[in-house]
Amino acid sequence: MFHDLRLAAGELFIQLDTLLITENLMIIIEVKNITGTLTFDEERHQMIRTLEGKEEAFLDPLLQVRRQKNLLQKWINAKGYPETPIETLVVISKLSTIIHTSNPSVIHSAYLPFKINELSNKYGGQVLGQNDLLRLGQELKQAHTPRKVDVLQKYKIKKENLRVGVHCLGCRALPMIRVYGKWQCSFCGVVSVDAHIESLRDYRLLLGNVITNRELRGFLQIDSERIARSIIQSLYPVGKTKGRTYRLDF
Repeated sequence: MFHDLRLAAGELFIQLDTLLITENLMIIIEVKNITGTLTFDEERHQMIRTLEGKEEAFLDPLLQVRRQKNLLQKWINAKGYPETPIETLVVISKLSTIIHTSNPSVIHSAYLPFKINELSNKYGGQVLGQNDLLRLGQELKQAHTPRKVDVLQKYKIKKENLRVGVHCLGCRALPMIRVYGKWQCSFCGVVSVDAHIESLRDYRLLLGNVITNRELRGFLQIDSERIARSIIQSLYPVGKTKGRTYRLDF
């Protein structure tokens, strides 16, 4: 299994959240960490999020994984591997999120292990032998091209000069305060359940794709250990308990 895989495919890049490879198929897993109610409009290629009575449109992740599948298939074929089935999944990590779609490729994260077994049973015969799997694993590691843009260095900004805290999604003021499980702006009064996600996206852009519990509390200006734990539980842990970091995948 590979996480955050980025492969060059001609002039384009294949960016994969997770790629699972077995002897009989490959599974592209795109994880979405979104709160609210999600409606998938495949005719218009949109995903519509409804939250607190407001609708917001996103690019359909089913279209995203379809493009990833096409590019990955070309990459695999160019390397001379046997024709291998590729399945795609869109996994919603927030179990409280309500999903409206008839597409079986969109699932909650709790069902992921069962879905993987279901897809594995769908393809019976072996396609990739042990040597193929070993060689493919090595080639994918060597071909991985991480995107590294040091934004702070590029714009000559010192880390200590960054304005931290959860910024308001309405007036962009800093910081929002935590009130009864929600973020509230002291300036314009806007209330949000997940305003911290935008601030963590800023952290990812400025400082990297992984964060520690201490760094999260410092960047979001959170004093409460309990609040920090509730936020960090929605992220993806890397490593053992001691020195554990968390991947900022949204």
